[in-house]
Formats: sequence, C-alpha cells, structure tokens
Amino acid sequence: MSNLITLSADETIASRPVGSNLDIVTKSDGTKVGLCNMVSFVPLSNLDNVTMFYMYEHAVAQYLAVKHLNTNDGSIVKELTGLNETCNIKFGLEFIDTENDPTVAGNRALQRLSLENDTTIQQESFDFGPCTFLESTEYNSVAEKTGYITALKGYTEVSGIMTQRSLDNQLSYPKFARTMPTDGGTAQIAVDFMIDRLGTKYFVLLYVDSVDTRSYAVAIRDAVAHRKNITVEEVIINESWGNIQDVVSQLKELKFNTIYAKLPDISGGTNTDSLMEEAYKESLAGDGKHTWIFSDETFPNFFLRNYTKESTLHSTYRGSGIIFIGDSLKLGKLKGKLVQLRDSPNDLDQIISMLPQTNALNDTETSNLLRSDDFWSFFDMRLELQYEAIILSGLAACRAVDDALFLDGDNFYRQMLETKFSGLSGLVSLDKGTGSRIPNSTAYSIFNFPDLNETETTNNGEINGTVPEFPFQYRLVDMHSANKLNHYKDFVFNNGTTQPPKEIQQWDATTSRINLRSGTVAVASILCAISILFALVCAVWTFKYRKTRIVRASQPFFLYFICLGTIFISLSIVPKTMDLGITNMQGMSTGCMSYMFLLVLGASVILSSFFSKTHRINKIMKSSLQCKRIKITIGDAIKPMAFMITLNVVLLITWFVIDPIEYVLTGYGALDRFGRELQVYGKCSSEGQLVYAILLGILNGGMLVLCAYQAWQARNLSTEFQETQHILHVLLILGGVFGIGFPVVYLNTTNPDITLFISSVMVFASCISILFMMFVPKFRYKEKKEQSTWSGVTTAGAPTVAGTAALNNNNGEGTTRSFNFGEKILTTKTNKELLTEIDTLRRRLREQEAGVFIEEQQNGGTSDSNDNKSE
Repeated sequence: MSNLITLSADETIASRPVGSNLDIVTKSDGTKVGLCNMVSFVPLSNLDNVTMFYMYEHAVAQYLAVKHLNTNDGSIVKELTGLNETCNIKFGLEFIDTENDPTVAGNRALQRLSLENDTTIQQESFDFGPCTFLESTEYNSVAEKTGYITALKGYTEVSGIMTQRSLDNQLSYPKFARTMPTDGGTAQIAVDFMIDRLGTKYFVLLYVDSVDTRSYAVAIRDAVAHRKNITVEEVIINESWGNIQDVVSQLKELKFNTIYAKLPDISGGTNTDSLMEEAYKESLAGDGKHTWIFSDETFPNFFLRNYTKESTLHSTYRGSGIIFIGDSLKLGKLKGKLVQLRDSPNDLDQIISMLPQTNALNDTETSNLLRSDDFWSFFDMRLELQYEAIILSGLAACRAVDDALFLDGDNFYRQMLETKFSGLSGLVSLDKGTGSRIPNSTAYSIFNFPDLNETETTNNGEINGTVPEFPFQYRLVDMHSANKLNHYKDFVFNNGTTQPPKEIQQWDATTSRINLRSGTVAVASILCAISILFALVCAVWTFKYRKTRIVRASQPFFLYFICLGTIFISLSIVPKTMDLGITNMQGMSTGCMSYMFLLVLGASVILSSFFSKTHRINKIMKSSLQCKRIKITIGDAIKPMAFMITLNVVLLITWFVIDPIEYVLTGYGALDRFGRELQVYGKCSSEGQLVYAILLGILNGGMLVLCAYQAWQARNLSTEFQETQHILHVLLILGGVFGIGFPVVYLNTTNPDITLFISSVMVFASCISILFMMFVPKFRYKEKKEQSTWSGVTTAGAPTVAGTAALNNNNGEGTTRSFNFGEKILTTKTNKELLTEIDTLRRRLREQEAGVFIEEQQNGGTSDSNDNKSE
C-alpha cells in the first residue's frame, strides 16, 4: 500500500511542529511546502469477508478530488483554479479498511494516531502523519468511534456519507464535519415526496435496527409531525435479519400500501432479496397495489445487477423508487472525470497500489476488479458528496495555514465551517453549530425504476441455454434543489401506470357490505325476467295483430318502442346484481355505467313515446277547433322521440368519456387505531356526477312534465281506446313508485341488499304498470271482438255519441276504410258534460215512455167504452 505522494530524492521531511496538523517537506534549494495527508476510513470489506464493491468507487472519487487539489483543476469546482498561487500545500491520501465494524475502525484509528492504552507513544510506522481524517462508513456507528478518537488528538474528521444525527453533538464530536446533511434533511425530503407526489397518507418506515437507523426513524417522525393527517408506523428488522417472516406479518397486518425502506444490507443484497421474496408471497410486493421506496444505501445491492424477466425479484422491485442525495444531472460530469482515471495507466496503477489488501480481496483480485469495465459504471450519487468532502478539507486547510506552514486543528475546523463553494450537489455550506451540511443547500434526486431495460443485457440466453437477464431502467422523476421540489417525469408504479394505488382499506370482507345475498339476487333476477318476458309478449302480440284496427289505431311503431324501453329498464337490474364475488373493481365500474346507460335510455324511449302520442292527439284537436285539416305522419311524430333519445345518448357518452363512473368502496362504522373504517360498502361514483345527474334530470324530468301536461290537456277527450287516460294513469303510478322508492334507497345506501331489492321492485313496478296500462285493455278489446255497429254503447269503456258508430262497419279484425287507421276521437266533451247529457236523455226517455203509456192507457179506455156501447 502506498500514498498518493512520494518524496523525491531532493526532498526531506522535517519533524512536525508540535500542535500542527501539517508535515513540512524541505527541498534541496531550501524551499518548503506543507503536506496535508488525508487518511480515509473506508469499508472495503466486512467481517463476513464480503467485498463492499461500491465503496471502491468512493475511494476512486476521493483520489480524483485529491488529484484536482494538487493540479488546481477547476473543471468541477471553480475555486480550485489557481489554488497553488495562494496555497503552499500538497495533499496526500491513504486508505484504511474499517471492515464496516466499529471495533475494527476504532483500533485502526488508534494505531494510525499512535495511541495505545490512552497514552501517547510516537511510532515511525508511517511516512507521513495525518492531517485530517475522512469517514466513508455509512452505518454501524463507525463514525462515532473514529470521530471521537480523532478529535482527542485534535484532528478534524470529514464525511461525505454519514447522516446520523448524534454526530451533530459538538461536545462529543467537536471536530466532525460533513458534506452530507443529517437524517433530518433527508427524512424531510422523503416525507415530502411520498405525501406530495405519491399521495400517501399512511406509510411504513421499515429499517434494520441500528443506532444510525433509529436516529433516522426519529427524523422521519419529526418530519411527519409537521404534516396533518399523516400516519407512519415503524417495522424493525433485527440486525441479523432473522425475523423477516415476523416483519412481513406485521406489514400485512398494517395494510399500508407504501413502504419506505432504509435497509443497510452488509450481505450485498441477499438479505434484502429474501425480504422482498417473502413480501411477494404475502402479496405485499409485486402485486400492483404496493409501492416500495428505498433509501440510497439499497441502490448498489439490487439495481446494479440483472434480472430474469417476470421473476419474483423483477416483480417486486418493478415500479419502486430510490431517494438519492446529490444532483443526478451533474453526476455525468463527475463520471466522465472518473472514467478518465481508468484510461490513464499511471492513475489506475496509482489507485490500485494505494488500496489495501482486505480479508475479501488480495492485491491481484483488487487489481482485476478495478481493471474490469463493469467497475466503472458509477451510479451512486453520493460520490458527489465524497468528492466535495475532500475539496472542503483542502480549501479549509489552505485558508487555515499560516505563512510558517503551521496548521492548527482548531483553526482548521473553524475554516471548514466558514468555507463555502459551489459543488456538484449544490452550494456546499455547513451549519456552524453542528458541522453538518445545511439540508436546503443539497440537491436530492428521486429515481424511479419502472421496468427492465430489455435493450441491454449481459446474457442473451444463448450461452448454455441460460435465461436472458436485463438491468432495470432508471429515470429521474423529481429533484429537490433551491428549496423546492422540481418535477421531471411521472412516477410509474408497480401496476405499470402513473396512477398511485389507492390506500388499502382496513375492512373485513365478512362484516362489510360488498357482496350480495343469493336470495336477493334471485328475487331481482326473477323480477327482471318477468318484466322482460311480459315486454316480449306484448311486442310479439303487437306484431301478430299489427293489421287489426286496435293495433293500427295505437300505431304499432310506438308500441314497439314502449316494449323496447321497458326491456332496457328491466335489463338495468342485471348490473345491479353484480358484486366483488363474481368480478373485480373494473367490472363493477363497467356495471355502474351499464346500469346508468340502460336506465336512462329506457326511460327516454318510453317518455318520448308517451309525449309523441299525446302531443299528436292534442295537435289534431287544436286543428279541428280551427276548422283546419292536418295530416301527421309517423315521421312527424318520431322527431321529438329521436331528439330526446339523441340528447340522452350524447350526454351519457360525454359523461362516460370525460368523467367515467367508478365503483368505489366507502368506509363506514367503527374505526381502527389509524382512523380507518373497519367496514365498507360499494357505490357508483364520479367526480362530476352531480352535474351530469342534474342535466339528465332536467332533460328527462322536463319530458316527464311535458307528458303529464299533454295528457292533462287531453283529459277531456273521449277516445275510442282511451290511451291518453291510460298514459296519465301510468305517469301517476310512476310518481307514486319513485316517490316511495327513492327515499328508501337513499336511506339504505350502506346496505346493497336493500338497495338492490328496492331498485328491482321499482323497476319491476314501473315496467309492469306501463305494459299493463298500455296493452291489457287492447288484449281485452281484441278478445271481445266488438260488433261494428253499436248504438249509444261505450267502446272499451268510453261513452259514445249517437251516430258515430256508423263510421265503422268492420268486425274488429281488419279495416275496410282508410280513415279507420287511427284511434277515433268520439267527443271533445268532458265526462261531466257527457254524464249530464246522459242524465238528460234518460229523463227525456223516461218522460217519453211515460207519455206513451198514458196515451195508450187513454186510447185503450176509449176503445173499451165504445165496445160496450156497441154491445
């Protein structure tokens, strides 16, 4: 293992001044230069001999930053340009593998500081003394160990990756700084994104138990406390990951559909995969209803590898998201600079020589790792903050050192707090009270992984018959910068759409009213079948006797339409018999629209038919009163029908296209501990339903009023078959049925059985009353086959006027004259007038009969007298 800086033959290192953090190198010409050796604690492996591959990337990013300090390269941070003109310091770098363990890290920090048993013993084990320390371990409380130890010796320690809130304690860590915000900043961004972008009201915070993650959980709770009506529940995985099944059981019991997971996984992703596979078995992942959002620790474990299409892991990770700290739009700039190191043999050899051998990789294996093309992908945006941590240390050292190249640790740390520069992740600015990055000065990038990228694969399936594997697509959906959340693309969820899954309800299917009883469905089906059968019988009868006078007088065309309308209305019962036991939510939504379409269409057909018939009669009577001849054809009568039906259809289609009716589950009754209803009932609903219902009500209600008005105007007409009176009776019956039925349905919206039963009865009563009043009198008339000559007798119950019978001399089975095709208007007199006239005629008849009798009596008496005389 070597350092970034080596001394030339004409350079010597002098004894470090007491209290200074700089080594001083003297050249042969007597000139001096300060040497700031940065010691990086980086977890290249762990105690289980697992290689932390992505941390090698962090080491390379640190190397790049030190190189830019030494070469005054301002291509990323402009403040480095010309730095050598004001700063007489060169920077070194060395790496120490902490094995991701606090004890190992602490011991190696003590060794590097030459401290043993709390006493100072100078050792000559290293060429250069430390100037500052860099902490790259992201969890397991390593920073708490190293930060405390290095501060005892007066050294600063800077991290570009630690977020633990406890490190803000300046009493315990008086010289700790970081270019990474604390948990509070990252937690606030996560909460804002899930609430404002995903529409989440309930979410689970799932984390692996450790000091770091418990600190993060506190930050999440604090962030949620500032939002109204938001619930977060914590589910904890133990450090050994041995309670995965219990964790999944807890998630299932909570029934939250958004899970925010902070899962530092030292197994390299194996534990996370096991968790997701268990969640998949319990329909908590990969089911299209759950959304998993991960913190950035999880990224390298499963998004930097390939997956088999439609595999369990593909299904679970699809549609998930990750929240990164850093500006993803600038990551490409850093990546380009890092790749240049790969292409530079000197740099690549230098990096490999500096990396220590670990318990997982020897020197040869380390060399092979860094020389492979796969290593240089660099997707972790925390590399930006690692780069900035080195730059912050270098700029602060240059500002703190005096002319004698003395670097005091206290002044060094003060300059870190004062130093500001424009970095990759935003304006790097530290909180002077804590030494942590100010959260609003940092960019946060939220990535979505909608599905596999099938255009890229390292295995096309042609090798030994293996299954093709593909990496995930990734795309930036939101970025928080300049104190606001900027939107780039819509988030694609696990269901493959950009519509957030609805919150999972905490209801019990056994107590909720979402399924219908079989008995209720049977009754409704029978009522529907009877109504349709009766309508078909009426239609067939009309067709069979379409040439008889009674059918032709009533216009078969209108009779067919009345039958068709009642069939439509009767069929509206069918969608109401559906429930979630036989179909899904989409099927129920389709049923809602079908119900509305059939009901409105049937009603409009019947009402427009009634209106056309009554309007035709009134129009003829008005013309007759004006002594005008008028001819009304079927085409004239059908125009208002066509207009009415067309308006209804257009309005319904507009409604269904713009604002489709959906079947929704609405909670009611008792609440659980999260304030969610324990019971639900289903109903059809849409956002603009009130507007469309009002428009349809005005249209069809207006037609109903017009029908009633036309029937009322024709109430005094005594027609041959009394159809006008029948229509008026139908309208009165419908008013009674709906006047009673609608309030009952409204008061029982939470009970689908009552709603279905009452709705079915209303439909059945309406259809049967319409068909009965319009057809049964015709059936009876046809059976009686009245004679063609009547005298002062009522036809089909209507009073007649003497002499009118002579206009018809057929037998009731056909017609003999062309003017007998319509229903006869027998008189325009009211019933009262007709009854008065009948009473008058009867009185006169009685008087006449009485007069004849008297006359006969008188004549008879005279005759007898004469006979007696003759005798």
